[in-house]
Amino acid sequence: LSVLTVCSLSIAAARPQRVTVIESPQKARNIMLVIDASNSMSAEDFPTSFGYASRMEGVKRAVSEYVRSRKGDRLGIVVFGETGYLQCPLTTDTSMVESLVLSLYPRMAGDGTAIGDGLGLALKRLRNVEGDSKAVILMTDGVNTAGRVGPLKAAKVAKELGIQVNTIGIGTRSAPMGGVGMGG
Repeated sequence: LSVLTVCSLSIAAARPQRVTVIESPQKARNIMLVIDASNSMSAEDFPTSFGYASRMEGVKRAVSEYVRSRKGDRLGIVVFGETGYLQCPLTTDTSMVESLVLSLYPRMAGDGTAIGDGLGLALKRLRNVEGDSKAVILMTDGVNTAGRVGPLKAAKVAKELGIQVNTIGIGTRSAPMGGVGMGG
C-alpha cells in the first residue's frame, strides 16, 4: 500500500497533461502591399455604383476588403510617390493595416512615381523574413518618373530573392485630376 501511495504521489507531482496539437491548415503568408500615393492618384476615374471616385479612394476600398480577408497572414505597407517609405512593417494585426490603408491620400509621398524605390523597399523588408511564402502586391497608376532604383532592376532583385511580385494597374490613360497640380 505504501508503494502504491508513493507511485501515485510521484505521478501527481509530475502533473501529467494532455497536449492536443492543432496544425494550421496553411502556413501564413508574408505580403507587402506597395501602394502608389503620387499626385496622379487623385484622378477621378475609378468606377463606383455612384459614379466615379478618385483612384486612391478605389484602391483604399479594394485593399481594405482584401486586408480583412487575410486573417492569419502577415501584411505590411510601403507607400511611394517621389520616394518610398514604410507605412507599416509586417504584422498580423489586420485591423491596424486596414486603418493605415484608409488613412492614405494622394501626394502624401510627393508628386512623382518612384515605383522602383517602393518595390525595392518592400523587397528589403521581405528579404530576411522566415518562411517560403513571400509576395508583393504593387498598385500603381503610372510609369516610373522618380526615384533612385529602376522598376526593372527591382523586379530582377525580386526574382533573385524568390519573391513573387503581383502588379495591379489602376485608372485610365486620361482622367480629370481631383488634386492640385500635375505630377506622375
